[in-house]
Amino acid sequence: MDHKPAHRANTIPKDGKPSPASSLWILGSWKDLLLFVGTPALIIPLVAAAGSRWTTEEIAVYVVAFGAIGHHLPGMMRAYGDRELFRRFKVRFLVSPLFLLLVCLLFAHWHLNGLRVIFLLWGAWHALAQVYGFVRIYDAKSGSFAPLTVRLDWLMCLAWFGLGLFYSPGRMAALLDVFYLSGGPPIPGAAIHTFQTAWGMATALITGSFLINLWWQWREGQPANPIKALLMATSFGFWYYAMVGIDNVLLGIALFEIFHDVQYLSIVWLYNRRRVDKGQGIGAFTRFLFRRSGVLIGLYVGLVFAYGAIQLLTDAIDRGFLQQSLFGVVTASTLLHFYFDGFIWKVRERSTRQGLGLRGGQADEAAPGPGRGLNHGLMWSLFVIPVCLMGWAEWQSSGSKLEHYRSLVASLPDSWYAHNRLGLELRKEGRLEAAAQSFRQALALKSESAEVHNNLGVTLRSQDRTEEAVAHFRHALRLRPGAIEALDNLGIALASQGRIEEAMRLFRKVLELNPKSAEALVNLGAASRSQGRLEEAITYYRRALEVDAESTEAHYNLGNLLQDQGKLDQAVSHYRQALLFKPRYYPAHNNLAMALKTQGKLDQAIAHYRQALAANPGWPPASNGLAWILATHPDPDVRDVAEALKLAQRTAQSTQYRHAPSLDTLAGAYAAAGRFDRAVAMAQAALKAASTAPDEALATDIRRRLAFYRQALASRERRKAMK
Repeated sequence: MDHKPAHRANTIPKDGKPSPASSLWILGSWKDLLLFVGTPALIIPLVAAAGSRWTTEEIAVYVVAFGAIGHHLPGMMRAYGDRELFRRFKVRFLVSPLFLLLVCLLFAHWHLNGLRVIFLLWGAWHALAQVYGFVRIYDAKSGSFAPLTVRLDWLMCLAWFGLGLFYSPGRMAALLDVFYLSGGPPIPGAAIHTFQTAWGMATALITGSFLINLWWQWREGQPANPIKALLMATSFGFWYYAMVGIDNVLLGIALFEIFHDVQYLSIVWLYNRRRVDKGQGIGAFTRFLFRRSGVLIGLYVGLVFAYGAIQLLTDAIDRGFLQQSLFGVVTASTLLHFYFDGFIWKVRERSTRQGLGLRGGQADEAAPGPGRGLNHGLMWSLFVIPVCLMGWAEWQSSGSKLEHYRSLVASLPDSWYAHNRLGLELRKEGRLEAAAQSFRQALALKSESAEVHNNLGVTLRSQDRTEEAVAHFRHALRLRPGAIEALDNLGIALASQGRIEEAMRLFRKVLELNPKSAEALVNLGAASRSQGRLEEAITYYRRALEVDAESTEAHYNLGNLLQDQGKLDQAVSHYRQALLFKPRYYPAHNNLAMALKTQGKLDQAIAHYRQALAANPGWPPASNGLAWILATHPDPDVRDVAEALKLAQRTAQSTQYRHAPSLDTLAGAYAAAGRFDRAVAMAQAALKAASTAPDEALATDIRRRLAFYRQALASRERRKAMK
């Protein structure tokens, strides 16, 4: 419930009868403590218990879906099920959904981040406004309407919610992260520190003023509702704990979201129940749903959960256009909820107060006229202008993500989140040593982060520093025993050390935690293959595809096994499936080209070799394969000896002239160019490398070709001698 202070409402009710002092509660003592005031005391142990079964990410997903998104539905019911309310704000209710949906769909499909900045800030505002609404309800219960009290209540909500937001290392880093992604200019770290200090001092001043006013009210015989004071203490304290006291941003958001949703669903049920009892102008569905019935309470909660399932559907769908469209719908629903709650729950209005069991209040705001509509339109500029500016800035931005995360670290040098994100981007750019340094800096700020230990382990493994990587993976698992990613990575590291049985135990542990883990099944397949258990490996890959038909790795690895078994048609089919889901997956392009070459489909093979090189320029396997076909193609219109020689020379050089297949290809290219002396020299080097490997099959082929090159060279020498 989103409310702003309004002095006009802060007078003794017109009937001159404030609520009796004995009626300090909204629903009753134990119900208020359970649903409105003391809810955090239940949430924390419940979420802690849930953490033994689900990961933090899974808890956050369910809370966002069934709580954050689901609780939009009761607000929609209020907006569209209250006939009088709809008549008053008909234009807003009809135009704003279409406008917000259009904006959100455009931002989703263009992959712009500006709305996320608005989302984060408006979400915090929405949370504080709901608490303020409850504060005013409790004061109205005790007949407290002093303008100074109202203003201080509002400032207390603003100050403490801002304190939790701006002092939260995780939330501030996430906010600046999105702001910079949206094209926002870098903000100096000193400026942020000064702002935080000023906000903290202002919060202390406001809190002191509030307490003095509280004492003054008591001295004058007009004490505030004690339930209000308790509500403010639990709400502010829980918000600060969730934002600042909990390192994990997702968990902190989930905790307070539960508190917010329980309050909202309960007060909406109460409000509509009273309207049904009074027979006020509501629609037939609302009249049916909010009758006195325990079954209907279950239906109400069920509908909320069903609406929230849209979010789960968005997460489950992995098709770009549809997923982006659903994401746009969910974002629009959230912003619409924030917007509607800003004016449909005004406690100062008489009809709202009656639904809440309060007396008095001012007459309901009339249907907006031209002047009021203009003012409301100007308020919309607070949304439209920033969104347009950020959307345009991001659209025009030419800065790299690497520079973006460097700016984030410069703004928040003491944020582990910022250093961790910079490390991830450095690793993506292939700058492994710099990435490792960033992760170590993150650990210096937050030594017990399973996520950072895992990220550092992955980086060290990529540097072939396997022992160090294993140590960090094990540390991550000590911190989070059920961390699937760390289990997977540790298994991969152990497998690279030849500790296959240990690795397979870890992969099986992942499957126990998540039976639908295609990654674990693929890893088990790879481990089985390394031990020569090929049919077992094929079984694991097929199981992975049963779990996830779009698993690129499963299709690719299964294709490799089938190609080794000579089942080329099946191998080609799986390579094509892998490329369908990941078009620039160059290993699949390369191996598909190899299979097509074996089938004699040389033109198709050339096309896939070229696509592999387009995705990874200069990659030796693809360069080598393409060079061989171009040097030996039977069609002179396709054969390109010059390009073949260029590719083969570059590949041999990149492998330091020690890779037998590359040297063999270079020998073939020289032979195709008629340079048999060089062909003989390269074939001899290739034979030596193949014998060292050892690769007897390749060595046999090279000997046969070497004999041909020598024969061709001798024939040329005889022709020269005869001239």
